[in-house]
Amino acid sequence: MDNIEKIEKYLVKNFDQHEIFEERSNQRSISFESNNLKEVSSNQSQGFAARAIKDNQITFSSSSNYDYENFISNFKELSNYPIPIDIRFPEQKDSKNTIIYDDEILSYKNEYLIETLKKNINKILLSFPNASCDAGFSLAESNSNLRNSSKLNINSLETNLSEKNSLEFNYLTKRKVKQRRRLACQCSVLGDVVIDVPSTSQLH
Repeated sequence: MDNIEKIEKYLVKNFDQHEIFEERSNQRSISFESNNLKEVSSNQSQGFAARAIKDNQITFSSSSNYDYENFISNFKELSNYPIPIDIRFPEQKDSKNTIIYDDEILSYKNEYLIETLKKNINKILLSFPNASCDAGFSLAESNSNLRNSSKLNINSLETNLSEKNSLEFNYLTKRKVKQRRRLACQCSVLGDVVIDVPSTSQLH
């Protein structure tokens, strides 16, 4: 039994209702400062939060530390100062798994993205030779889970761009569009992205 399962077991035993939200994410970033490459970095993060209700009073706590004893000790202390509330956590029938995800997002190599930023900076410098340009991007992937005592259990997978909808998928398939190309009018931007517009789609 892992620590999250132990925490959930404690909440089941000591509260009328409970809810646990857990999230893990990966992120890569590249930045240019004054026309020069400044930083290439990557990081991973994870954390969770728990809400629990007893006698119509709610206690909440969150942590990036999965230490069971530490979290329970903190949760017990916070439960001495609950907030009055009158809700029931939602059931599974009220919710759906969500996908806000493009599985190609993290396949872009750092070298390609650095070169793309360089090209765009150089285009600016052709018109404004004395310009000092800053540029950058961040690619992120997030995987989260929400579950509660009402048997709700939903997952969410998210990146900086939305997944391909049926219209975009059919368009790209029929026209045999190259991989890593997206249809701008059907794609939602959900975070920082680098967008390369093909020359065939540019107005000159």
